[in-house]
Amino acid sequence: MLINQNTQQPLRPEDIQVGSLTFAMPEGMKEEDHDFQNQIAKAALMLVRLRPENIKDKKELDWSVDGIVAFSKICTHVGCPINLYEQQTHHVLCPCHQSTFDLSDGGRVVFGPGRPRPSAAADQGQ
Repeated sequence: MLINQNTQQPLRPEDIQVGSLTFAMPEGMKEEDHDFQNQIAKAALMLVRLRPENIKDKKELDWSVDGIVAFSKICTHVGCPINLYEQQTHHVLCPCHQSTFDLSDGGRVVFGPGRPRPSAAADQGQ
């Protein structure tokens, strides 16, 4: 189960409003755990709910639920936590080196040194 990283409450789909970004983590992780920083660096998520017509990469519809899509909160450049969201463009910004990612287009890098994710074809060796 996922919990809201800020409130520590369980997350339900109806808790995520269209256009909003929610930071989540797996249930059971606690800040007082000695290995919390390493755990959260691997598991921190951003959940955003988009209207289907706002999703540019239609493959994203296949792995969304009711317009809710999940992305790692960790920047692909050097691993800083992404924490700035621009609701109108669905862009998130990494504050370390200003890498900008478009959540409505599969997390595509639109600016900065962030590295693009490999395509599904590349993942399958095609």
